[in-house]
Amino acid sequence: MSWRVFDEVAEGYDSWYRENWAAYESELKAIKALGVSGRGLEVGVGTAAFAAPLGIAVGVDPSSKMLRVAKQKGIEVVRAVGEALPFVHESFDYVLFVAALSFVEDVDASIGEAHRVVKSGGCVVVCDIEKRSWLGREYARKAANGHLIYRFINLLSLNDISVALEKAGLRVCRAVGTLMKPWRELSSPEDPRDDLEGCGFVCVKAVKAG
Repeated sequence: MSWRVFDEVAEGYDSWYRENWAAYESELKAIKALGVSGRGLEVGVGTAAFAAPLGIAVGVDPSSKMLRVAKQKGIEVVRAVGEALPFVHESFDYVLFVAALSFVEDVDASIGEAHRVVKSGGCVVVCDIEKRSWLGREYARKAANGHLIYRFINLLSLNDISVALEKAGLRVCRAVGTLMKPWRELSSPEDPRDDLEGCGFVCVKAVKAG
């Protein structure tokens, strides 16, 4: 299973965010622009690089070593996969995936579970690398070259994400993007954009009918 590789890299995983802080802050700004609030769950929480600064209460991940780091940041952690969330129906105001949906074994099942555990009127937010973007092409090259992590990635397009959300019965209401250029060239964070053309990182918000 692809998640096992994350046990191998957990200890130094956050170093990327420190070294590429402008890209990291750009991604955080994009998520914040969607205006989610209330009790949140992050699926594929990893080291809580996003959950902690976003104030998300609960995170799930199959990697026990990643969860150990997340727990140290004050996140309530549960070892689980996105396809089988161990929560009762309508437990959360929102569910967030950040660069996680492209690693799950079953996209539809994971979105279906997110739909199940989010409250009526709540939302599911999917943020990921856009398959057709400059960043998607870069990650595809890494995957083809046998990168330790990215050889397991299944890149999604903006349309793939939207279709999966709508298939689960969610209504897409907004999408924003960021990372118009390589993060190595960023000297400061980018503001999120509603025009997603050329964005390497996209976030799609979808609402569950009340």
